[in-house]
Amino acid sequence: MEDGLAFNEYRDLLVKKSWRRCENEFKLDPSSITKVDVLTHSEIKHRRNSLAHYLSTSSEVIQAVRGLARQGNYCVIISDGAGVAVDEYSDTAESIECRDHGIKLGSIWGEDSVGTNGIGTCLNSNHSVSVNGNEHYAELFNKCTCTAAPIHSVNGDAIGALNISRIINDNFAESFFTHNFISQAAKQISANIFLAEFKHFNIISCMPYSNISLYEPKALIAFDDSGIIQGATLECMELLDNIDLDEIINQNISDLLPVPVEKIFSFKDRHIKIKEGLFANNFIKGLKISSDIQAHYTPSSQPITLPKRQIVYPQQTDKLSQFAGNDPAVQRAVEIGKKLIDKDIPILILGETGVGKDTLAKLLHEQSVRSEHPFISVNCAAIPPTLMESELFGYKPGTFTDGLKDGKKGKILASHGG
Repeated sequence: MEDGLAFNEYRDLLVKKSWRRCENEFKLDPSSITKVDVLTHSEIKHRRNSLAHYLSTSSEVIQAVRGLARQGNYCVIISDGAGVAVDEYSDTAESIECRDHGIKLGSIWGEDSVGTNGIGTCLNSNHSVSVNGNEHYAELFNKCTCTAAPIHSVNGDAIGALNISRIINDNFAESFFTHNFISQAAKQISANIFLAEFKHFNIISCMPYSNISLYEPKALIAFDDSGIIQGATLECMELLDNIDLDEIINQNISDLLPVPVEKIFSFKDRHIKIKEGLFANNFIKGLKISSDIQAHYTPSSQPITLPKRQIVYPQQTDKLSQFAGNDPAVQRAVEIGKKLIDKDIPILILGETGVGKDTLAKLLHEQSVRSEHPFISVNCAAIPPTLMESELFGYKPGTFTDGLKDGKKGKILASHGG
């Protein structure tokens, strides 16, 4: 979030900036926008074909989004980089009503033509955004809510947007979890595009706190057999303090990592914590080795056991004390946490939204003897009920028609040792 703004504050900022663009740059009148322009079938087909190669890598992600959409009577729209809806999924009678408001195949959602809206504002700002009711610039869309997130090419360009929309009812409340789900899904599509484009290269993933998100790793770096970096995802650049992609392209991966590349690939499904340099405080995992490099980086037949980490209490106290600040209640919670940190006792942290429950949990994990093992965060509210069992317990190959062909490890098993 920009300058440490909370989710709603940042969302409001994006909407306000969009309204200013509509007024000052596009000179739009909110009451004069009475319809959405729609392309012909041949024009839609041409634009869809330009994205087909990219979207073919992410059918499972799109199906998961459709599953969420059905639960809330949303329609799903995938647009190209110009904001044209090239794919549309309306799987319930209620979601089909969105078409009456122009949310349908071939509709054009550029901010310069219809004002502030999910797809147009997402593409113009290059950020995920939710636009609800009268936050839309045009009065025509005041009964709708839209959440959209950009889909990126390997160069970081927004080549499309993933959007869900619905008609607002009396019981509707804008949800942070829906926004997060769509944002993560769009990032996964972007990561899949990256993996497909760099399928002949070596790839490592980077994650904070060894935290496994709803889908697969998305902060990725690709390099050739000589170690020369060829590309990285935007999410990776964000983890590396928002440095420019140009700063690492054509550099040798070995010059940026304090850990030998062969050691990274010798771990199977394990992350290595980096404690210094560009990747400091992140976890690195060897995701894919090209066939040509196998001879150089052959995984060990025996798993490497990391030495048990010794807790350095002065460092621990500094980090946790910074978190606690001068609040006596938080200081007391931190002291209790420090006493329980390695006692194999489950810890339940309670508090209002925004007080830092997740941050405290991650700090305690980081200072524990399990810090080299996964910290698994599960946002249950973002997982549709129909997917809960497979997310937690995983599934074997062939269990589901649209499931991953190799099956999937559940989060409970993935958390073993962490």
